[in-house]
Amino acid sequence: MVNRRTYVLASVILLVVVCAFYFMRSNPSSQENEEPPASPGVQIGESRLVGRLDGKRQWEIDSEQVHHSGNVVTITDINEAIIFRDDAPYFYIKAERGVWHRSTNVLELEGDLIEVTGPDDFQLDSERLVWRGHDETLESPGPVVIHYEGADIRADHMLVETKESLVILKQNVRIQEGKHTWALEHAVYALDKEVLGFYGDAVLNMEGGWGDE
Repeated sequence: MVNRRTYVLASVILLVVVCAFYFMRSNPSSQENEEPPASPGVQIGESRLVGRLDGKRQWEIDSEQVHHSGNVVTITDINEAIIFRDDAPYFYIKAERGVWHRSTNVLELEGDLIEVTGPDDFQLDSERLVWRGHDETLESPGPVVIHYEGADIRADHMLVETKESLVILKQNVRIQEGKHTWALEHAVYALDKEVLGFYGDAVLNMEGGWGDE
């Protein structure tokens, strides 16, 4: 009789353990349920992206993080970005983050301060740049500052035509050199010739008069 009761008791304990095991597997803890789902797309660390058109390099970005989701590639912690002309480095860009729209081949770069250096000591500061691969143009849709032979050139809009090596400045163009400031309708800087041209009406403001420097 004792052996039978022991056998029945052991069977009951085993049944309880098995039921508890399956209950735990089918009902994960609340802590596990609170884990956020994985974000869609592909996350890549420490990568170098290269944008091409007709087999030629147009741009290259070295970054710490890349998130790929569909036709949109988000780039963060950028170390360096390079714009190419005729498959050779043309502009070197320091930016914080960017977005590449693969379907349209449009690259957007952003940051508190984007610094661009180019041929013949060309320097440019902006907060947002847009590269359009189909026509090889670099646009600053917001304020931009160009440092040119000791002068600061400011404008509300800039377009660089890399094929023609032209920097076109429009909207509230100001050229400041010392105490002298030119107000222009628009200006064009030819990078290959290092020539700055004024177009439209131009007004010269001189602080302190002609004789003061």
